[in-house]
Amino acid sequence: MKNKKINMIISALVMMAFMMQSASAYIMLDSVSFDPAIITAGDEVTIIASMHSEGENFGYQALVEEDIRYTQKAILVPYDSIAKENVIVIDDGFNNNLGIIDPYDKWNSQFRIKVLSDAPVGQYKMSVQYKYYLDGEPIGDVIENTFYINVKKEGIIAGISNMNTNPLRVRPGDDFVELTMNVENSGEKNAKNMEIVLSSQEEGMTPSYANNNRVWVGVLNTQESKQVTFTIDVTDEVLPDTYDLEVDMSYMDLDNNKYTKTQVIPILIKERPQLEVVSSVGTGLSGSSTKLKVTVKNTGTETAEFVDARILKQSSQTFDLEARSSYLGDLEPGEEGVAIFNIDIAPDTELKEHDVKLILRAKGDSDKGDDNIYTFSRRATLTVDGVAPNLWKTYGSYLLIVFMFLIVVSKVISISKKKTVSKKKVTKK
Repeated sequence: MKNKKINMIISALVMMAFMMQSASAYIMLDSVSFDPAIITAGDEVTIIASMHSEGENFGYQALVEEDIRYTQKAILVPYDSIAKENVIVIDDGFNNNLGIIDPYDKWNSQFRIKVLSDAPVGQYKMSVQYKYYLDGEPIGDVIENTFYINVKKEGIIAGISNMNTNPLRVRPGDDFVELTMNVENSGEKNAKNMEIVLSSQEEGMTPSYANNNRVWVGVLNTQESKQVTFTIDVTDEVLPDTYDLEVDMSYMDLDNNKYTKTQVIPILIKERPQLEVVSSVGTGLSGSSTKLKVTVKNTGTETAEFVDARILKQSSQTFDLEARSSYLGDLEPGEEGVAIFNIDIAPDTELKEHDVKLILRAKGDSDKGDDNIYTFSRRATLTVDGVAPNLWKTYGSYLLIVFMFLIVVSKVISISKKKTVSKKKVTKK
């Protein structure tokens, strides 16, 4: 307990000594150099600050030499609002312990910053703060020296403009949609090694080809514009809405400083009809006729006009159709219609469920300016579950007997009539 109190007293005395000494000591900033010397927006800049110490007993060797918990550092921070908004400090010097600094010592401290690519021209005030730390936490007074960074001109200002789509109106289910846009550099600095990557958070919009979401632009000089084209597929599941496409741009300046920028571009997905087979009912016997009833529903968000269902019969399917198509008319969103097909099933048709291919065709909603013709490949099922009875084998002998009987009766009646006529003639004589 007594030792603990003694340690607390010693620590307090050390802190008092530190505060007394820091009041009479200070650090002077002699000069600042920059690489690159001419700073533009988007640059990564190395800063060399030359400093020296003044004042007696500066450096507090007793603290730094005897207790490793104490360190002294020069820290770089943005000072004014414009610097705080447009400068990112990459290396602020915190990891560099200056060690022991005696009075009138000279040294250089190195820092690194990133000027934002859209930073305006102007003077940005920065500060080098000299601090003592105990176990990583600042203690005592802060000695501060300020200087200015002159951003002399705007750097690379890369952007995307004038995006056009082909087709002009993009709808769910459209494949190979071309997105053509201009990538431009409106800044005062040339760009090189530029690559553009297109991405979307919507799962239903994907590149049409492998790596088709990347375009190499290469060199893009100041005030220059180049056209790039991407190709995407839009699945049927994508709902009509406005979606964001992200365009990620990576490039370098002629001093090999690296830049990245992301721009969001909206794309509008328009409405369209969507036809689905919700049920098919058709059962028959081989060697007979039956009806196939197919229920079609418009699950889309737009009216389907002039809906037509057509059966495509395979050459191996042994049945015939009176008519291959059935007209359903217009179907509103959520509305159902029934297509009916009369089918003659051949006697040698296999007993099983037959997969019937359907082609559904419809025109878009004229009231919404949609003149597209939509085609949907769907399936229906026709079940052949038995054989039609052979009526001739079952009833043929009976029919033959009846036929013979009728012939005999007819003969008898004919003979009887002839005899009657003959008798009448004899009677008259």
